[in-house]
Amino acid sequence: MTGPASSTRSGLGRILVFVYGVFALAAIARALVQLATQASKAPVAYSLSLFSGIVYIMATWALSTDRRRVALVTICVELTGVLVI
Repeated sequence: MTGPASSTRSGLGRILVFVYGVFALAAIARALVQLATQASKAPVAYSLSLFSGIVYIMATWALSTDRRRVALVTICVELTGVLVI
């Protein structure tokens, strides 16, 4: 299926890309602040938070450039992390 309806460059796809971008910025910022100020309290948790931010960045990039396989992999990694942790 090709065309504007299947693209993330318009409509609801743009909203999805925006939301993932917000999640990416929030996760990265929170993790960097926590690692910089409280790394000794819970280094594994803060590192996992940083990893999730990186995954969100990759998902945002993949969704915004219509790289569907990369987006699917990053979203599956994200889902796996949520379910395992």
